[in-house]
Parts: sequence; C-alpha cells; structure tokens
Amino acid sequence: MPKPGKTKSKKRAAPRETVETIPGASDADARAALDAALDAHVAECEPLAAHVARAEQALLALEARDDAEARKRAALRDAGADDDGWEVVTYKRKAVNAEPRAPASRPKKQAREADFARAADFYKFQTKRKRLAEMRETIDASRE
Repeated sequence: MPKPGKTKSKKRAAPRETVETIPGASDADARAALDAALDAHVAECEPLAAHVARAEQALLALEARDDAEARKRAALRDAGADDDGWEVVTYKRKAVNAEPRAPASRPKKQAREADFARAADFYKFQTKRKRLAEMRETIDASRE
C-alpha cells in the first residue's frame, strides 16, 4: 500500500510522428508500377499448358517405375522370396527307413527314473500310510 501523500505519476504518451507523403507519389502510380511488375513476372513464367504437360509426364514416369518394381517383386515372389526380398529356403524331407529305429539305451536316465520310482514315497505321511497298509495286510492275513 502506498504511503499517504505520495502518488504515482502517470507517464505521458510520446507524441505521434506524422509521416509525410513522398511528393509526387500517388496511389495510381503505385498501382501502375505493381501491374507492370506482375505483367513482367507472368511473361517470365511458362505457359499453363506446358506446365500441365510436364506434370503429366512426371506422373507417367512414376507410374511406370512403380509397375516395374511390382513386376520385379512378383518375379521374386514366384522364385520363392518374400516381400522384403529374402529368399525362402525349403529343405526336402529326409528319406525314412521302412523299419523304425530302436531307441538308444540311456543308462543314466534309466537309473534316474528308477531312483525316482523308489523315492516316490518321499513325504513322511506317505511312508506312514504305506507301513499302516502293510501292517493291516499282515493282520488280515493272520486272521484268516
């Protein structure tokens, strides 16, 4: 909050300058100079028909190049290549004998499977159930 007794002074706007017109220049003279420059530019440019013909030739050349590339891709595809140009190599199946081959013996694997079968009752409750079943069988056998 400003102190009492002091007030801000307002800045005065700078006086505007007046632009003087060039003596002898008029709006009609400027338009005439602009029209002359435009006519000179139009005279330098190629005619519209020539520009259209050149654009048509460029488009036809692009279409011909695209058609040639499409034919080349189709020939590659027929030769066994994919869209990227990589050739797909296919192998023939190997000849199979009439009699099947006997599986090779694997002593380590068979030993591991036998250990697994022996250790099938690994948990304590499994061994307890197994002993109880054996005891019941012996009791039932002795009753008969």
